[in-house]
Amino acid sequence: MTDQQIIEKIKYGLTLSTELPDLEFKTSRNNVPNDIWRTISAFANRRNGGLIVFGVSQERNAVEGCDNLDLMQRKLVEYFNDKMSFILRPEYHVINYEGKTILAVYVPECPKDYMPCYFKPVGLPNGAYIREGNSNRRITDNRCIA
Repeated sequence: MTDQQIIEKIKYGLTLSTELPDLEFKTSRNNVPNDIWRTISAFANRRNGGLIVFGVSQERNAVEGCDNLDLMQRKLVEYFNDKMSFILRPEYHVINYEGKTILAVYVPECPKDYMPCYFKPVGLPNGAYIREGNSNRRITDNRCIA
């Protein structure tokens, strides 16, 4: 995705005052939430993946920005490389939006042979999520073996 495509997607989500099937807002300004693996898993198990945007508040429907981009990116690299069942190669975009710096991370779809992508410390089925509408849902046992 280009920065312009990301900005358009963010604008669309903010205009509708909601997240989307392929867009998740995270208020986090200084760190990555401990449950970020749920969104990573859900987008990795979704056709064409999805976009996580840090520094945007869904509750206030506003861009707040990020303050500690280096730490946030290092922690995300740990999740993508060490904590998920399949090594994912996301795209990181640091974007100036409305005078504030945000971090947008495009999570690619996991290859079919390695689905479901799950959080290794939790294992299957509890560590695997899918995206339903604008929310993440734990995968069901029958989807794990499909």
